[in-house]
Amino acid sequence: MRKSTIIAWLVLIVGIVILYFPVTLNPPNDTRIILEHNYKTYIAPPCFESSNPTNYLEEATLQKAFELNYQAHSECTNYELKPEKNTVINLILKKLDIIESKWDW
Repeated sequence: MRKSTIIAWLVLIVGIVILYFPVTLNPPNDTRIILEHNYKTYIAPPCFESSNPTNYLEEATLQKAFELNYQAHSECTNYELKPEKNTVINLILKKLDIIESKWDW
């Protein structure tokens, strides 16, 4: 009985430690962005007002921008889409939509 209790405690402690391991979270491929077709760039929605866009725009996903080989429109877009460091527990909560992701525009 004593051995199983020790094993249970070890499993619990290891499980808790794993939940707090740091991980890098990249923006998902379905992140909403704006394509600027004249310049062949993409714009993060928080950067739209300061980007001086033309009228040849399209709302799309980050995956489509990568497929078209578009570049980030500005440093603002690079900043908004940079990977963020998180813990495993935060990653799980974001995937379950319990807490909001940085890229939920």
